[in-house]
Amino acid sequence: MNWYREAKTSLEEEARKYKTAEEFLRQIEWHGTRSENIDKILKDGFKVGWGQKGVSTTQDPEEAAEYAESAEDAEAEEAAGSGAGDVIAVYVRPGARMAGKPGVDFLTGTGSFHPKDLIPLPKNLKTEQQIADFWHKTTGK
Repeated sequence: MNWYREAKTSLEEEARKYKTAEEFLRQIEWHGTRSENIDKILKDGFKVGWGQKGVSTTQDPEEAAEYAESAEDAEAEEAAGSGAGDVIAVYVRPGARMAGKPGVDFLTGTGSFHPKDLIPLPKNLKTEQQIADFWHKTTGK
């Protein structure tokens, strides 16, 4: 499965549903993880492990970055030399329902969504400005 190609096409279709870039940006959240996970997410999509009910996201990219750094710190204790934590922007499909307890992820205190309700954005769409520029390019507005 070429997740990146499917996600890109799907993301463009989703972007066209919004009248403004600001409306589109309201559907964007951020996910912090270890750097090596970003390529896996873009290739295969989000996956949840045993005992997990959803993918943690936050509306604050700095909070996601803090989580990514803490995840990387924990990993570094196990295996020295791994890369830094990173953040990926995520489109949350309208109507997405929280996984687990509504509105709370017990690990981070932020949202947690089912993987099928999330579209990871390509690496070059990390900031709100880059995402707004993508919307403008996609919609021609």
